[in-house]
Amino acid sequence: MDTRAVVHALNHIGDLLELSGAGRFRSGAYRNAARAIRDMPTDQLRSLVRTGELAQVRGIGPSTLSVIVELIETGESSYLERLRAEVPEGLVELLDIPGFGPERISKLHADLGVDSLDTLEAAARDGRLAALPRMGSRTVAKILAGIERVREQRGMALYPHALVEANLLLVVVAGHSSVERAAVAGMVRRKCEVIGEIDIVAAVRGDCAAVAAELTSVPNMREPSKATDGSVAVRLVDGTRLNLHCVQAGEFAVALWRATGSPEHVREIEQHAKTRGLTVARNRLLDAKRTPKPIASEAEFYAA
Repeated sequence: MDTRAVVHALNHIGDLLELSGAGRFRSGAYRNAARAIRDMPTDQLRSLVRTGELAQVRGIGPSTLSVIVELIETGESSYLERLRAEVPEGLVELLDIPGFGPERISKLHADLGVDSLDTLEAAARDGRLAALPRMGSRTVAKILAGIERVREQRGMALYPHALVEANLLLVVVAGHSSVERAAVAGMVRRKCEVIGEIDIVAAVRGDCAAVAAELTSVPNMREPSKATDGSVAVRLVDGTRLNLHCVQAGEFAVALWRATGSPEHVREIEQHAKTRGLTVARNRLLDAKRTPKPIASEAEFYAA
């Protein structure tokens, strides 16, 4: 299990503990451990466990360390699974609604059986929510607006947070034995304020589709699309969307440009190239009158 998946598991334990009424101290311990691992400049957690260095990291105690070791060695956490059995998964998403804390969520779960955004919305619309003490029509309207906001922001992240996630994923991709070079592309590379998905381009040796499939066939990734020409889209366990583009070394520069530029930008460049008798292919700039060599670097691409 890679660093990013361990961070997600620890944060998830923190959320479930908070919802179970365990208190902020216990839940905070797991969030602190997640933060400590996320901020590490390395992805070699297994070697840090083996040498004992991980136990010396500030923010990681005996309890959190045991969970981390189990995640690294087995890919799972028995403690996390036990908490999942005790606390409905849908309650975690309710924490994102403004004004919704663990105590309020637990009370709604006990009183109305609310265990997800959908059941909360149903209770708000059929009048059950308004019938509770201190739940007037204005409060219910705010809750409905909060539900809509959470749904709209699913999978979205502010640039600073998305940059951290992208760099963690980049470490995983770049560490593959068949990857020669990798870079973050897309909305993160353009430094968009809000990021909807993460793009990574990798120059690989061998079959591009096979490498892409291997990189995305791990436990912490869900719903991978079929790798076509080395490109695959996947959703991670925490909802993050990743687009991975595996190409040959000579295709890297143009692939990085295509994966980074907005659709409008790419269309404008293609139109501009067309007026000059050129065509921007997947891996090279083609002139109908000659057969050029592949462009291997960004400098060569923009010079062309």
